[in-house]
Formats: sequence, C-alpha cells, structure tokens
Amino acid sequence: MENEVKTKKKLKINAFDILIVVLVLACIAGMIVRYTVLKDLGTSISLSPYYIEFKADSVSYSATEAFNATVDDTNKQNWVYYGDGETKVGNLTVVDIVPEAVININGGEGNSIVSAQYRDVVNDKEYITYNVSGKIVCEGMMSPETGVFLLNGEIKLAPGSVLEVQTKYGDFSLEVVKIEQSLAEG
Repeated sequence: MENEVKTKKKLKINAFDILIVVLVLACIAGMIVRYTVLKDLGTSISLSPYYIEFKADSVSYSATEAFNATVDDTNKQNWVYYGDGETKVGNLTVVDIVPEAVININGGEGNSIVSAQYRDVVNDKEYITYNVSGKIVCEGMMSPETGVFLLNGEIKLAPGSVLEVQTKYGDFSLEVVKIEQSLAEG
C-alpha cells in the first residue's frame, strides 16, 4: 500500500508544473521569432537606397580587371558581398581607374609632354599600380540614435572606414569616401 501511494505522488503533475513548462516554451518561441522573423521584418521596412563612394589605392592590373568585370557583368550578378561572403553589400555600378602617380612634364621648349607612371618592382618584375574609385548602390539607413550609416540596417559604416568585400571576380579592401542617399525610391 505504501508503494502505491509513493508511486502516485511521483507521477502527479499539478497545474503549476504545466504553467511553468508552457511559459518556458513560450519564451523560447518568442526568442526564435524575435531573432529570425522580426529581425528581417523590422529592418527592411526602414531601409533606403544609398550610394557608397569608395577608393582603393595601389591596386594591380588584375584587380582593375576584376573591378571592370564586376561592373560589366552581363548576367546582372555584379553583387558585392561583405567579407564573410554571405551578406550582400550592394551592386557595383561605377568604377574609375587611373594609373597611380602619373606625372606630366613639359619637354624642352614646352611643345611636348612626357608622362611617367609609378611602377612597382616585385621579384625583378615591374608592375604599374592603379587607383580605383567607384560607387556601390546599397540598402541602408541612418541610425536615428547615433546618426551613423547602417548598411543593411546592421553594419556600421562611415567615411574613412575600410570595407572588406568580395565579388565573384576578387576580394578587395575599399576605403569609404562618402555615403549619400540615392534619389531613387527603395
């Protein structure tokens, strides 16, 4: 008889126990919804199109070709990704490539101009380096609390910061020069 009473007490679940289990499950479900569904919903509502103007100094010829290939991508897959390779930064739209340190010197009596370019020597081979500037069209917002630009509503960027990016043609370190809102509607 005592064994039966002990067994019944062990298996007895009261309403308070059920309430605790339900509350724990509700908290877990709430956290999942907050950090998955609502995260994307909350930021996408307030994002607007912006231009990130950048520069990259002293890049190689092959890097300039990668920039051009990204802009000219005929499949319209010229996306630029954040350094993690998964987060889309935006679309590379404009690139200006200039040989680095071009010096024009008037020759002789001023009737001829001689150009000289900076050359980088690596392993007894000469390479001309280039300065690249351009624009990336992206989505973002200005933080109302701090006034800082938030790329995709999350990544803080400001002029002078370095943005590590990837394209399907290469990886680049871009210095952010200017961030301005696009006139196009998002």
